[in-house]
Amino acid sequence: MTSMYIFFVCLSFILLLPVRIDSHLCLIEPRQRGDMDISQGGSGICFRHGSPCGGQNASSGPYPKLVAGKQVVITWQQNFNHYTVGYPGYMDIAIAEYGTDTWQLLAFTPDDYVYAQDHQQNYSAIVNIPKKECIHCVIRARYNSHKPGEDTFYQCADVTIEDASILRYESSRPHLPLMSDDKKYKSAVRKLNKLHSLQNNHIPQPIPNVNMSMRGFSYSPMDKTVNFVNVTLDGHVITFGQFNFGLNFKVSTNKKYGFSNPMYIYDKDSTIPAMEPYLLDSIMTVNSFNNMVGILHAGSMDEPSAMYVEFDTHQGTWIYSSLISKYDGYPYNGIVFNENNGFYNTFSLQGNNSHGYEFVVGLLYLVDGTFPCIYKELIRTGPEPLYVNYQWMVMDQKGQRLFVLMGNENTPDKLNARIYRFDLKSNKLDKMVELDVDNYTFMSIHYFEKEGKLYTISPGTWSERSSPKWTLIEVDPVTGKVTPIRQIIDRNYFRAWYGGSVFSGIDQSTGVMYHVLKLKDADANVIVTVDIPNQKVNYSEMVNLSHVYNLALTKYLV
Repeated sequence: MTSMYIFFVCLSFILLLPVRIDSHLCLIEPRQRGDMDISQGGSGICFRHGSPCGGQNASSGPYPKLVAGKQVVITWQQNFNHYTVGYPGYMDIAIAEYGTDTWQLLAFTPDDYVYAQDHQQNYSAIVNIPKKECIHCVIRARYNSHKPGEDTFYQCADVTIEDASILRYESSRPHLPLMSDDKKYKSAVRKLNKLHSLQNNHIPQPIPNVNMSMRGFSYSPMDKTVNFVNVTLDGHVITFGQFNFGLNFKVSTNKKYGFSNPMYIYDKDSTIPAMEPYLLDSIMTVNSFNNMVGILHAGSMDEPSAMYVEFDTHQGTWIYSSLISKYDGYPYNGIVFNENNGFYNTFSLQGNNSHGYEFVVGLLYLVDGTFPCIYKELIRTGPEPLYVNYQWMVMDQKGQRLFVLMGNENTPDKLNARIYRFDLKSNKLDKMVELDVDNYTFMSIHYFEKEGKLYTISPGTWSERSSPKWTLIEVDPVTGKVTPIRQIIDRNYFRAWYGGSVFSGIDQSTGVMYHVLKLKDADANVIVTVDIPNQKVNYSEMVNLSHVYNLALTKYLV
């Protein structure tokens, strides 16, 4: 899964004020509707309820101007903090055309536990303005603390989005800067420019008539919908599909929910009882049609359930889904497409007794290529007491072998790891090897078919997390040897982070691997592409992926 990327630009005040029981939010840049007062914590100006704009109406304009397709820094203040232990709240930023409720999520950040309620903190998000002109658009900021009895807080700002070719900065009309004056943001821009200057060649061109694209799902827990998105290397998250479910989050219980999507093609009158379903984070694969396939949860939070669901990555549509017949009741940790038979292999942990967990490799297949989807157990191991933290799974399609990366539960700082190799020809576990993590640690692996080797990107060791040095490494699943192939970037550019892996993350036609990194000085991400055969590295423009989950590399015909 997907994890959160917003960085904090902190501004703290020591105040001698009565403690109030309300959370507060103010939108600083662009400036919110109505009055503005962040001179003290607990400001009544930052206390606005009611979707979508806290009861504040838009003025007649003119409005601050933004440039379509360009970056801008959105700044807001959490004027009072109300972190809820065990159920943290969050803040997000979205944009929509005035008079509509089609909000495009731009940034997301979880609430921060600062202990003191009377605490002011500024947040800044580097976002990309949609590539679409808009005479009157609305930027919305929300804060939902999840505190019982407390409503969501809203602020809105009105803006105009113009094409760069016609934009004119006139002194009589307000406009927003394309770049922030914030020192950390400037530092991030300088570092990214330096990275681009170090690029030693361009990304190799893919095979003719095929383009690679990264697709994912944009989601905020406040919304009961998920948007399908395309993430581009020039720094944009483009929305082109919407679905009526959440992501890794139960949004309601005890009611029936009808779907316009074809959830049950074999029974169109069916509805899902008890709760609205959600797509599971960090469980995704890409099949031979370049469609993304995941698992939809439609049971209670304490009773795992599973539905097969498939998305058309070109149209941004939900193709179909199916309840999984003969499902054994254990949640899947991973799923991968098997090109040999057109089916899917799953991995799950089962048992959890005094001797440990059993590892189970299963098969998901569609009857006659349609419905229903049926589960079948293929391999079950003996109990494992230590290496029970699932991390990643990939397949050697030619050799019909599954490689499963597992972490040792009792070494959270050293990050000891093993690879378990399953032979799908003989349906057995044929190899397990402990990996050498003395110099390089990691939490994902990718298999490059042409070289028959495993690769990943490592920030070094856990002890180096304050200033990681990122390296492309080769992993030998037979000996456990971990070999550095090429340093991707030196220290002081990116934060330590064990997320950022992309499903099907190697373009098998070119050997280019994709991975997401977090900038150290900014609330933004950079997509790094590594040409494994030629050991060349490129970096994308900055892009905010704090709200994008299950990112996968796909290809589509043009």
